[in-house]
Amino acid sequence: MQKKLISGGSLIDLHKPLNVCRASAGTGKTFTLAAYYVGLLLSGVDYRSILAITFTNKATAEMRERIMGYLYAISQGGEQGFLARAKEFMPSTMYDVRCTKGGVVSDEVLQQRAGECFNAMLLDYDNVQVQTIDSFLQTLLSGLASILKMDVGLQTELDIQHIVTTAVDQLITVEMTDEVQRLIEDYLMVKLDNDTRWDMRKSIREMAMEMYNESVQMLEAEGQIEFEAEKIELWRNKIEESLGTHPLRADIEAQLAVLANYEAELATIPNGKAVLLAQQNIRTSLDTPKELKPEVRFRGLTDGQIEKSVKWTKLPQPALEAILRATELIRQYGIIYNTAQLTIAFSRDMQLMGALRTIIQRNLTETNCALLAQTANTLYKALKQGDADFILEKVGIRYKHVLIDEFQDTSALQWRVISQLLRDILANTGNTVLIVGDIKQSIYRWRNGDWHIMDALGKDETHFQNAYNPAFPPLRRNFRSSENVVKFNLGLFKYIIEQPEWSQQERELIQAIYGEDYTEEKIDAFYQSDKKKGGIVRFRAFTQKGDEIIFDMFNTIEERLAAGERQSDMMILVRNKKEAQQIVDIHRDILLSNTEQYNHVREVSFVSADSFQLEASQAVQLIIAALRYILHSNTHGEDEIEKRFIADITGRTTELQQLCARANEQKLPLFQLVNEVITTLLCDKDGQYQGEEIAYINAFLDETRNYIATYGSGLEAFLLYWEDVLHGKSISVATTNAIRIMTIHASKGLQAKILFVPYCTWTKEKTTHPQKIWCEAAEELNTELKYVPIPDGADMERSHYNKEYAYEHQNMRIDNLNMLYVALTRAEDELYISAEFPVNANGGFSAKADHIGMYILQYTGLENNILRGENIIPIGEENGYAEYDVQCTKDNVQRTKDNVQCTKDDVRRTKDENPFSFNGAEDKKAEIWSNKNQVRFVQSQEGMLYTQMGVEAYRRMARMEEGTLCHNIFAQIQTKDQLEHVLDTFQQRGEIDSQEQRQTLRQLISSAWEGNAEMNSWFTDPWIVKREHAVYKDGEELRPDRVMINAQTNEAIVLDYKFGKENKKYTEQVHKYMEALRQMGHPNVRGYLWYARKPKGQQLIQVRKEKNNG
Repeated sequence: MQKKLISGGSLIDLHKPLNVCRASAGTGKTFTLAAYYVGLLLSGVDYRSILAITFTNKATAEMRERIMGYLYAISQGGEQGFLARAKEFMPSTMYDVRCTKGGVVSDEVLQQRAGECFNAMLLDYDNVQVQTIDSFLQTLLSGLASILKMDVGLQTELDIQHIVTTAVDQLITVEMTDEVQRLIEDYLMVKLDNDTRWDMRKSIREMAMEMYNESVQMLEAEGQIEFEAEKIELWRNKIEESLGTHPLRADIEAQLAVLANYEAELATIPNGKAVLLAQQNIRTSLDTPKELKPEVRFRGLTDGQIEKSVKWTKLPQPALEAILRATELIRQYGIIYNTAQLTIAFSRDMQLMGALRTIIQRNLTETNCALLAQTANTLYKALKQGDADFILEKVGIRYKHVLIDEFQDTSALQWRVISQLLRDILANTGNTVLIVGDIKQSIYRWRNGDWHIMDALGKDETHFQNAYNPAFPPLRRNFRSSENVVKFNLGLFKYIIEQPEWSQQERELIQAIYGEDYTEEKIDAFYQSDKKKGGIVRFRAFTQKGDEIIFDMFNTIEERLAAGERQSDMMILVRNKKEAQQIVDIHRDILLSNTEQYNHVREVSFVSADSFQLEASQAVQLIIAALRYILHSNTHGEDEIEKRFIADITGRTTELQQLCARANEQKLPLFQLVNEVITTLLCDKDGQYQGEEIAYINAFLDETRNYIATYGSGLEAFLLYWEDVLHGKSISVATTNAIRIMTIHASKGLQAKILFVPYCTWTKEKTTHPQKIWCEAAEELNTELKYVPIPDGADMERSHYNKEYAYEHQNMRIDNLNMLYVALTRAEDELYISAEFPVNANGGFSAKADHIGMYILQYTGLENNILRGENIIPIGEENGYAEYDVQCTKDNVQRTKDNVQCTKDDVRRTKDENPFSFNGAEDKKAEIWSNKNQVRFVQSQEGMLYTQMGVEAYRRMARMEEGTLCHNIFAQIQTKDQLEHVLDTFQQRGEIDSQEQRQTLRQLISSAWEGNAEMNSWFTDPWIVKREHAVYKDGEELRPDRVMINAQTNEAIVLDYKFGKENKKYTEQVHKYMEALRQMGHPNVRGYLWYARKPKGQQLIQVRKEKNNG
């Protein structure tokens, strides 16, 4: 029997079986994956030997549906365009005896094969291997249970946060050994000494979550992290001692001794004072460095003074040489000091992590559970010691072809597992791998996604250099977006990568990521030119911060709905859930207003997984308050806070007390108790709920059932779960015709005909971020510590960890650029972008304006228009494809209590007649209300722990919490007669929990005006008060506690409240506020510090004008 080749231009080379498809947004990644899969099937490959790995469950479902849909369509003679694409992936070296003469498989044969595959897969649908990567790893782990000596029936635990929280609660209560108590006391005393605002339970929980960061798991698997408390304490003590005895200190002291001989002479010589100030800086940096701000700590002379020192000829030469040498040495010592302090910064947290690790592992063993977050790590450990091919055989699967989608989001740990499997698969002739991804869409680094893996494919043997197919073409043509949207996005990112702000290394990197070789002459190669002409791009810039952006967006929505567009064709992208909630709240305000405007917007429904959170529902808050009341009445007596809250909302105090008595007497199970609370407090006499929050209540009941099924029905534990996790859960709102609101992260793979990005203001690069950077301990410290968590910040940049700092921040800038790319490329036909650009008193942009939207503002060339205060300037004529507006003044968008008014702008739109109008059944409209004035009950920290800490530490902690509360109360007070009203508000919210506490706070706060006649005048009407209002100094945003302006005398006063000890840094802080006010046009400025806990008459300290420091 003669073997015949399938002819045609196949893209598959079985000698180079690793195919990497780099695909830009909207270019048909899913289409290509499906075509590759179907091409394999039509070549005679068994579907059970093909594995397709996707990133999300939604993508998995879509891939399965597409494959089955295409197979069915081909079997019926349809989808000829798709079939042509699938033929490109039919390997040319695969043989088939049913080929027609000449070696070409006829379409009739392929049609028949498609039908056979469709029927076989439909009858065996469970074995169609299209899975998420987590699901695939779980499949491997389950199959390896016996080899890994895991118990039969092992359960996978998804809720890692609850597991950690439970362990933290155990640690600080029932597991409180003498050693743990000592660790916690030490941990808390450091927090207190640093005057840090904190929540102990939350702080420990957040640090414990670091153990399940994949990068930490990889280090732990390799024995690179130490958790033993005694060893960590020993090394911490050695590092601290080494700082005090470091040789550089003696050298610096020697130079300072020389300077001491010239102090009197230097005080009278030009530039001598600069030397003395530098000497003082060095002395303070050695003795009490934390008294200095990071930017001047370990500085000595400034760089400018060092340059000018060659001209300081009148200085004694020994003194000049000594200060220059001391400056050089203190800077070297500063790097050592910062390195040491950063290395031990989280050492106490690591000691507690070790104790928590033991508790968590014991709890998992007792419940026969394994954490989903540890699956990849468990497999990695197993695969290191075994043969991947053998492992797959043991699991019962033999894959010959693997397809991986969204590869740019694969984590390093996942790659370590998958790469070993791919290596064995690619070792067998005839097997293939397709990897599809887009580095520009890598936005999951916070979940350990690492785009560098995809970037490295084919570059070395570790990344399959020999198997790599360099001829596999990238996908460049956009089938999603119209011409104008494609032009705008390509032009914008070409402009961004050409900006001078990038270092040479960064420029080469982002050129490799974003370089598309795009020019306007080549535009036809980048979009579907025969079908996607036209389109709208509109960018609007606002200088005023507020709700104007959202009202402007609602204006546009109103116009588009009036023009016949459908809600389901619109999408709003936000950066976080807070922004999503703000949009929903403003829509609610429109519904409650008397305005005749927004007739169409009033009919809008929103669907969002990011805005309708359970805690936003007043009904759910009532249920939680009632459960707390019932719990506390059984343990501490009646809780007046919850009782008053429920009485104010429902008036059903008697019914609540009766339910409480019945619940405690009958020991009602949790789910029954929740239902009884709903019936008693929220339903009418017939047991019917007549409110508007039924979706929230049903979602809460579902979550309660899930909790009980997993964790049991303990009421106290359930309420802790509410505080830690459940309050932030969002409800599912399903409707076929609604505007989608979602985060940019959630929008991956989605698109919308009309797209809004109203808050294009996320930072280009955060100066700090909450996650720690795990680094190899600096060898300069000569410590046995291996890897340690380092806090991100300026000190890290000025330490031996500066390379890790630079690498992290380079990735951060690329992450935020990728976020912009993902957001803008979701648009099909219309793209509306808005951003705020605050302008300071000097007529320039404030530091807060340097966000990601600044790239767009600069690309459109409108910076000067904004700074001139011009209003709505369309300048898109010459571009012929887009329009850009500047919206600068508050007059354009006015919002009043009963009316919402927006001026109309002249927006040019292309005419778009959609022949495919929706004729399905209409949705029934169900209102889902969001309560933006939600009540949160503040839970105090565990009393047991306080009693074990000692009286002094407890008092210091109480003073810190009291100071924070006073600060928040002061922020709400303009005149002194408002104090009682504000105290009422805080007591109703549960932040003041007794009359005794209220009286203490009243006395402390009122002493501000009772103890000082001058301050008394500041809390009366002549003064215009700005509370925690932003002021700007050299573009930097500052927020003093209270700024008071007297229009009659043209005076400005800045006041900061302090509830701890005096500190020099507070004075420097007020100096900055004063200078900022002067720069903003207030020449007559005075500054004060008010120390609340000093005796009356000594509390108020005026901050005098800062001396020139030379």
